[in-house]
Amino acid sequence: MVFEEVEVKVLERTPRTLELEIKGEGHTLCNLLVDFLNRHPDVEYASYTIEHPLIGVPRLFIKTKTQDPLKILFETLDELEEILSKLQEKAEEELAETA
Repeated sequence: MVFEEVEVKVLERTPRTLELEIKGEGHTLCNLLVDFLNRHPDVEYASYTIEHPLIGVPRLFIKTKTQDPLKILFETLDELEEILSKLQEKAEEELAETA
C-alpha cells in the first residue's frame, strides 16, 4: 500500500483554538481524529471540513475550554497510536493462530 506524504500547516492558533490543514489525508483519518478529540473533557468542539470532495484539503478545527489545543491534539494522537498498535498486535496474534 502506498501512502501519500502528509503535510500539516497551521492556519490559525490562539491559546484556545487551533486550525490546521492536513494535506494528504481525508475523511477516514479526520473522522477518527475528531471523534476522539470530542471525547476529551477539555475540548469544547472539534470538527473538520473538506471544501471540495475530489481535490479538497481537510481543515481541522479544535476549540478548548482551558488547555492548549495543540497539547490536546498530541495527546489524542498518542492515544490513537496506542489503540491502533494494540489492534495490530491482536490481529497478528489471531492470524498467527490460524496459520
